[in-house]
Amino acid sequence: MVWTVCAMLMAVATIDSQSLYPGFLVFISTLLIMLLLVSLMGGNWRVTLQTRACDVKWLGLAVALAVIYWQLDHWFFMWLDADQMTTSQQQWHINQAAYLSWSVFAGTVVLAPLVEEVFFRGLLFNTLQVHFRAHWVIALSAGFFALIHPSWPLVVSVFLAGMMYGWLRYRAGSVLPAVLAHFIHNAMTFWLYAGV
Repeated sequence: MVWTVCAMLMAVATIDSQSLYPGFLVFISTLLIMLLLVSLMGGNWRVTLQTRACDVKWLGLAVALAVIYWQLDHWFFMWLDADQMTTSQQQWHINQAAYLSWSVFAGTVVLAPLVEEVFFRGLLFNTLQVHFRAHWVIALSAGFFALIHPSWPLVVSVFLAGMMYGWLRYRAGSVLPAVLAHFIHNAMTFWLYAGV
């Protein structure tokens, strides 16, 4: 059923030779599959995925940390190679030109943080917590998170961001601050690359 819905969306959403961003469909599918699996296991998805409400101070801290980390991350990449950063932005524009801009935004800024955090700081974090101490759980979930972003030096940046997201998840007792921090980081990167 999930793949049927995605295929229908892809067929309907081709406008002026542009189509939906593939990541949009992948993240929608993954989110639906995760929710389906939790339901089939008879679990309470809010508890299993750690999406319960948290104190607003953690959301404020998530915003502050995301902005500070993004700026440090941006400076780091500029320091490594400013020309490469410009080339990456140009290549991003070329790669995204074929897709509907709203689907690129939704896939990279909204759905990616939601799906990745619910998986890495929700399901995986909870599973690891049964077997390891908190600092190992944070590091392991960050390591697995970095593995799905395997390009150098991005993997280092993603690992450090994963450590921050894991710490927020652990301290707040909810994945929501991590989702918010990840959303802000991706939004700032999107706006930098898209030139919004």
